[in-house]
Amino acid sequence: EEKAAGKLRQAEAEADARRRSAVRHKAEASDLRRTVKDLKGTVSTQRAYIRGNDDADDLRLQLRKTKKALDAAEARASRAASLEDEVATLRRRLEDAAAAPPAAPV
Repeated sequence: EEKAAGKLRQAEAEADARRRSAVRHKAEASDLRRTVKDLKGTVSTQRAYIRGNDDADDLRLQLRKTKKALDAAEARASRAASLEDEVATLRRRLEDAAAAPPAAPV
């Protein structure tokens, strides 16, 4: 009878230890799930930040290209204005020459 009682106490102690271990493991699993969730949130935030940086880089590149195109367009416009001035000057000279009396032959 004592032997059976000892085995019963031992079995109860082992069962209690397993229950405590299961509770501890459940708590650890819960903590790990929370950590995984937090890390997923961090990864998501970092991905959004990276996408934002990529978008900003794309916009900076587009801005540089647009500025370059603008500079080229302004240079062409300046050249066109210069040519228009030259044409106006040549027209005035032509009109002046046509309005002037013919030069006497020498």
